[in-house]
Parts: sequence; structure tokens; C-alpha cells
Amino acid sequence: MAAPAPDADPGVLQPPSLGSLPEPPAGRCSRNGSQRPAASRASDRPGDAGDVASNTPPQASRANTVDELAEDPLKAEGANIFVAVRSRALQAHERAVGGRDIVRCLDKRVVVLVDPATTAADDYLRLNKSREKRYAFDVVFDQNDGQETVYNQSSKFLLDGTLNGYNSTVFSYGATGAGKTYTMLGNYHQPGIMMMTMQDLFLKVDKERDNKVFEVKCSFLEVYNEMIRDLLNPSSEAGDHLDLREDPVKGMCVAGISEVGGLSTAE
Repeated sequence: MAAPAPDADPGVLQPPSLGSLPEPPAGRCSRNGSQRPAASRASDRPGDAGDVASNTPPQASRANTVDELAEDPLKAEGANIFVAVRSRALQAHERAVGGRDIVRCLDKRVVVLVDPATTAADDYLRLNKSREKRYAFDVVFDQNDGQETVYNQSSKFLLDGTLNGYNSTVFSYGATGAGKTYTMLGNYHQPGIMMMTMQDLFLKVDKERDNKVFEVKCSFLEVYNEMIRDLLNPSSEAGDHLDLREDPVKGMCVAGISEVGGLSTAE
């Protein structure tokens, strides 16, 4: 999942009129930059036939696409990367030093940075020119979206692929104080992505134990200044950092990392 950022407070500032967004092209652009017809679908999931032209009526095709996007946007768009952005409101100390809300979220897909109107009078190159910026993402969350909404629309759909043998990673990136820890860990009353993922993972495992055999293991590590440290083995030397290696069976893994098995959601 992508990084949190400061968000607008609708009770303090109202977003200006930003006009309508341009119409999307007839085709859909894939992640590698190539364009393919909107009616085609691609997927790397087992059992999918790949790019197959659709012969269904336009209305039925669009309805199916909406349903697929709600369940698994990666599968619906034939992509392997999903970028989400979460913004938050300004905190009290940020307002106290003159911070202003300039972030607007449009249609759950676009982040708009409103012109801060701070151009110096002698900056003739930028004088009387709008500095508004727009950025499009797979999904955008504003300050009114809670923890469960963020989890359901950014991470929950990865679980089925994980149980079918695919590697899945949720990565939170952002500046200090942006809200990464809150989004990923949360608290007792508002659990974050990690806790809700574990809950749903064990629920799905329990439902499929009659047909499949599962082994769930957990490791906990820290990456700081490009150094990897095992947090489940705090007794190790401070300078004893782990290495990232490519295993012929496991693929990319952290050599020597501690693992704990036989876990439950409560643990």
C-alpha cells in the first residue's frame, strides 16, 4: 500500500472548482506502457485464459468489470502492482505553525495539490501561473476513510492469491509522521492492515483445511539504512545483520531469519 499524506479538512477549507477530468482513452494502458482494447482481459492467475476478446453486450461487460474490480482490482486490470494513497488531516501542531490544507481527493482515483498561492512577487517565471498538480493512482483514500475501508480496498483481495501460491507484499512508504505505522499496525480499537490480514488469513485457512494442508509461519524484521535486523531474535549482536539472497526453492528470502510456526490470530 502507498504512503499517507496530509489531507484537506472539509470543515476548514472548501476545495476550489477544479473542472472536469479529461475523458479516458478508448483502450486501457497496461503496466508496461502498451495499450490494449478495453474489451480484453489479461491475468496471471491459474485457470485464466489470458487476453480473450469479449463478445458480451457492452452493458453486461461493464457490469462484470465493475464486479471484478470490487473483488480483485489486480485481476480485473491484468496488473501485478496496485498503488494506493492515503491522506490525513493536518494535526494541531501543523496548523499552529501555519500549515494549510492543499490536498484534494477526487473520484477515489486522483490527488490534487491545490496552488498554495505562495509565489514571491519577484518570481516572474511563476507569477500569475497556476501551480496546481494532479496525480492519478489506483485508489485514493481521504481523511474520512477508516482502517477497514483502507484494508478492504487495498489489501484484502491479495489473500486468495496468497493461498493459491502467489507471493504478496503490502509496502507502506512515506515521510515521518505521515501515518505509516497507524495504517499498518493501528491500535487496539482500530486495528491496521497487518492485524486484519491475519484475521482473514486464518479464517480462510480454517475453511479450506479439509481440502488443503497449510503451514503458516511468521518472521519479523527491520530494514533500516539498507540493513536487515531480526526482531524475533533481539539477543543477536547489534552488528549481526542478515543478508537478502535468492534461494532456488524459496526464491528471494532473508537468510537466517527466525520463523515462528503454529500461529493463530490471537497470537
